[in-house]
Amino acid sequence: MTNISKCSLPGSSNVTLLVECALGRVPVPVTHYRTGVRSRWGWGEIDYIYLRAKLRGNGESAAGAALRAAWDVARWKPGRDRGEILRLRDPRPFVVETLRRFGLFR
Repeated sequence: MTNISKCSLPGSSNVTLLVECALGRVPVPVTHYRTGVRSRWGWGEIDYIYLRAKLRGNGESAAGAALRAAWDVARWKPGRDRGEILRLRDPRPFVVETLRRFGLFR
């Protein structure tokens, strides 16, 4: 296994793995991680709702498709779902991504 492939082990801290790889070290293998956790990306979910409305099935209204997609997104289950970008303890990544999405930050 190469250092690059070791840097993408599931359940690892990406920052720790990145630093280890950048320093030429072999990261410690991850032997335990929580399964069943879904990472949710806020802007990805907005894209999902938009695309479901745009690429709806025959005879389906755009509003109906968007509402069904919004219902799918709203079914957040604490403990199973995890916000990938929007975190209450550190909202800065979400703010930066939002500003970039609207062309207000480079």
